[in-house]
Amino acid sequence: GGGGGAAVNVKSILRRLFAFQTHPTPGKRLGACVALQRCLAELRQYPQLIEAHALEILETALRSLRLCENDPPRAGAEEAGALLCRAAVRACARHADALCRAPTAISAQRGGAFETLPRLVEWIFARGTARTETRARLESQLAFAALVQRLPGYVSPARWLDGCRDAMGGAAWPFRVNVPQPEREAMLGTKTEDVAGATAWMRNVTASLHWARWALEREVVDLGIIVRGGAGGEEEGEGGNESSGGGG
Repeated sequence: GGGGGAAVNVKSILRRLFAFQTHPTPGKRLGACVALQRCLAELRQYPQLIEAHALEILETALRSLRLCENDPPRAGAEEAGALLCRAAVRACARHADALCRAPTAISAQRGGAFETLPRLVEWIFARGTARTETRARLESQLAFAALVQRLPGYVSPARWLDGCRDAMGGAAWPFRVNVPQPEREAMLGTKTEDVAGATAWMRNVTASLHWARWALEREVVDLGIIVRGGAGGEEEGEGGNESSGGGG
């Protein structure tokens, strides 16, 4: 049922699964993703429980996908994580009206770092849509595109970004390369000790270019913003393109 005892039990189960979502072993993450998909399917019968946990399920699923970049081939965690992300996005979209409002009762407090859908969407855009990890970036872009239009007063992605300009650190916030450009010898491969730094820089640049193409196609930004963001990115401080181990 949807009573207090059931809610406590669900919360306990989800906590264990969330812990496995960040486990270094792909098999643990795979199992957690499959279990969470089944939980979402079961919880559809209980709107209050979905509203209490959907945001956190999506948040942890996106964080988990960041770890899949270096998994062995056919480990399965990446594919399962992507399916979980999409199921969680659908759940958030179905309950968007309620999730856009902060809960009023203490008993209805939501788990995770983001208590409302607008805050989660900001985080997905700023910390997800330009990531260097390919699948995490793609699923973040899909989640953003699906959920931003569910926010109150939505007109377009560009108008949404205008309203969040200060919070995002500027309209072209993710389009910044925050890894120092390596020396020429490292780029040419003549100094093996600098190969890791050169690789990180190239991954960062590649992710920024992918973000730029996506943002233009989705009309989140215009070309002028892309050009200005690209030109001043390294001088403007922390950027949205975090390395694979980045925070946020």
